[in-house]
Amino acid sequence: MRPKPAANAANADGKAGKAGGGARPAPYPVRVAVRPPSAQPSADGGPTGFLSAPVDLYGGRDPGDYVELTYPDDFPGAVPLAANRGDWTVVFYRVEDGAGTYEGISCTGFNVAR
Repeated sequence: MRPKPAANAANADGKAGKAGGGARPAPYPVRVAVRPPSAQPSADGGPTGFLSAPVDLYGGRDPGDYVELTYPDDFPGAVPLAANRGDWTVVFYRVEDGAGTYEGISCTGFNVAR
């Protein structure tokens, strides 16, 4: 997975700006949840499925560089994709207040053929 930074992320000074240009927020921690077809969304809107550790999108990288996560290696307890065929969901969360609060910032998905 190669999530791109949000196109209109807020800069450290609170002003919106294009990721990779000008001032960048520091840090900008995110977690990625990979949810198999059999998983149900949580009642409180929090992450479900297999969750990566928090990753700082901008920490120590040059503008335009990608953060790379590898499934299943970077998702503790993750099952092989072939173990759960169908439509998988990938949700990107902004981590706030340490690691306890999440805000969904993007969602995508993919299909594992039957």
